[in-house]
Amino acid sequence: MKFRECTFSLSGVIPLASYENSRPGFSITAELAENEELESAMSFCQRYLHGLMEMEINRGKAEYIERAYADKIRFYEKDGRKYPSVTSILYWDAEWHVTLDHLTQLASRGTTVGSMVETYLATGLWLDPETSPLLVDDVAILKTGSSKLSWDDCSHKAFCEKFGKDITVENVQGTVFNDEHIYAGTYDILGTFEGKKALMDVKCGGHNMAQLAAYAVCAPDVTTMVVLPVGPTDNKCGYMRPIICEDIQGEFEKFLQARAKFKARFGI
Repeated sequence: MKFRECTFSLSGVIPLASYENSRPGFSITAELAENEELESAMSFCQRYLHGLMEMEINRGKAEYIERAYADKIRFYEKDGRKYPSVTSILYWDAEWHVTLDHLTQLASRGTTVGSMVETYLATGLWLDPETSPLLVDDVAILKTGSSKLSWDDCSHKAFCEKFGKDITVENVQGTVFNDEHIYAGTYDILGTFEGKKALMDVKCGGHNMAQLAAYAVCAPDVTTMVVLPVGPTDNKCGYMRPIICEDIQGEFEKFLQARAKFKARFGI
């Protein structure tokens, strides 16, 4: 018997999705080429349909998680697939001992100071946050916030005056995707530190080298991770020293442990 055309279907149930027990279904009709074997067409169509199903499962779970953990978990999207963010993987289960309102203000100060440092290192000019259209919301949060946080309290200018000569900037706010371990994120600065290819993170508070390692393994030729601490300080010199780490693989292993824990909890 000679087959000219065949149709394949696949359906399933996603128990964890935006709509409870979502039931996606797909169908494909293939016209066989001259002398093409049915088994070959079947194998191709099955792989294609299973790929679509996996993508739908990924999306359904991600949308559910985003809704249930709106303040802690976010995703990036590429080619229809959802990738959990590096910070979500590391901190989704962190026990915060401050209010969400205060966290929001801390984040806005970090964004503001980070933008100032990135602009200065790239151009040699200081950005005025109050005139930057990209920082309107963050400036408003800081100006009206109950915590009375300000970029003026930070040590970014003293830090850059002391260490700016050691830093060159190739790119800022770059997004990376890791297709092997399925995560994504946005680093602060890619460039060199003291002549070594480096992934750098501007921090007004604490840091986690595992976070930088997750970015660094996605950036070719990076050998060094550097935290640029520019938050408030009581140091008489007016600045804190850079925190340097070259054990990218060791820190990445720590991140992979967090990635495995995230997947075990959420299935994605």
